[in-house]
Amino acid sequence: MFVIVISSPFYFDLYKLPLMRGFRLSFILLLCLSFSALPAQVDLVGKVIEPKDSIVTIIVPPTSLGGETRKLSKRLSDGNTFRFSIQTNTATPAVIAHAGIRIPVFMLPDQSFTLEFTAGKGKATGIRFGGPSGDDNTLLHRYLQFLETETPRLDSSQLARSTAKEYRTLMDRNQAAREGFLTTYIQSAKVEIAPQLLQWLRNDIAYTYGTQLLRYPSVFEDFHQGAKTRTPPASYYSFLSSIRINNPEAILLDSYQRFLESFFIYKMERPMRWEMRTGGRGQYAQLNRYFLGLQLFYMQYLVFERTLDWLIDADYMAEEFQSFMASKAPDLLKQKLRRLRENPPRVYSMNSFSIKGSPLLSEVFQFQNGDRAKAAFFKGRPSLLYFYDRRLARGDFIIRYLKRLQGKVEGHPDMTICLVDVNTNFNAWQKVYARNGYKNDPITHLSMNYFDELFDQRLNQGRYPNLLVADANGIIIETLDWKPPVKQMVEIIKRIL
Repeated sequence: MFVIVISSPFYFDLYKLPLMRGFRLSFILLLCLSFSALPAQVDLVGKVIEPKDSIVTIIVPPTSLGGETRKLSKRLSDGNTFRFSIQTNTATPAVIAHAGIRIPVFMLPDQSFTLEFTAGKGKATGIRFGGPSGDDNTLLHRYLQFLETETPRLDSSQLARSTAKEYRTLMDRNQAAREGFLTTYIQSAKVEIAPQLLQWLRNDIAYTYGTQLLRYPSVFEDFHQGAKTRTPPASYYSFLSSIRINNPEAILLDSYQRFLESFFIYKMERPMRWEMRTGGRGQYAQLNRYFLGLQLFYMQYLVFERTLDWLIDADYMAEEFQSFMASKAPDLLKQKLRRLRENPPRVYSMNSFSIKGSPLLSEVFQFQNGDRAKAAFFKGRPSLLYFYDRRLARGDFIIRYLKRLQGKVEGHPDMTICLVDVNTNFNAWQKVYARNGYKNDPITHLSMNYFDELFDQRLNQGRYPNLLVADANGIIIETLDWKPPVKQMVEIIKRIL
């Protein structure tokens, strides 16, 4: 029997949580738009009991589409007190940070509040709120406690055995439990809670629920490393009829943004043409079929951000870029896109590993502990790299092949032989590494996450060599799109080295 999972800390780039460790609460912003043309102010007065250092910081996420996160730090005054005055016309979350402690709060324009807490080791205790919006923040705190401590965990073995129907039932229970907590708390506490906070919480519940259901097939497949798949029937997706797809009041909510992306991926899962599924231009052309207004502008920006071909090729999506800049998209979002266009990140594609005479891009590889490989790792002696995706190929077969190859080439010359996993999930690769005892292998295991910021999205099309050989200076001297028999590969190595 499944257990209900409702476990999620407050989130906006402060916590890094795996996608499916339960129902993640992702608070990144807004439900209430403008209150007044004049800036409203929120005063927060607080006190830290037994502080761990002298600094307290408030972190406020963007309150407009395309905006930036604000961060303000203060030194504790006499009596270990602090005070922040934040101007905002938007009901928004924030985080109070102190010595590794994170306390989520909710700010309403012109509604001040107080906060007192004891600084423990990485955790605050004795949290107390007061003032005009003290009841709102008390509810938020109790709700997060409920998610964190009062709900059972999902057994991963249950997820592994689950059918689409069972998983849908589990998520229905999760949603009902979260909604039930809010209803029960409001009735028992007998306090008036700001409607903006309630709407915000309920939007987050709905869109987290929708996102997890949409992502179930990919999560299930990833859990089984591609060996098993789930294709839910059409009835599984009936929940979409009760979810508002275009909801401008929730546009800054992180869970809603992930829902929009997941919904679009669901719609594009089986397109007629591969280019439509993987190419930015094809995706961009489909967006207005599903999205309107702010939702459309956000998704258009997201396609630009995720499709870095247009940064490499000035002509790629040039018309789409000009159209976006001439649209009614928020000015801050346009500015953000213009900055990205004018100062593109350094990006690579897997094609970079097929260019003979170019240096081996050491910085894109990661070891099991998460460290990046340095250029020196591939210098001093030749290297052979075998690229594979563990979802598509048996790693044990390849490892045996590389071990046999290593035994044949030892001494002529001595080589660094690496198996490079190009799967997208680094955390999953770490577990595979530990489970299979790869640290005891004579070959080096590396991970290359191709959703890394260093890569463009063309990697999804699998354009990379099976094998490459680099000389002792780290320069690529041979690439192969096939796996020669060991004897033939040894002859190739001897010939080119």
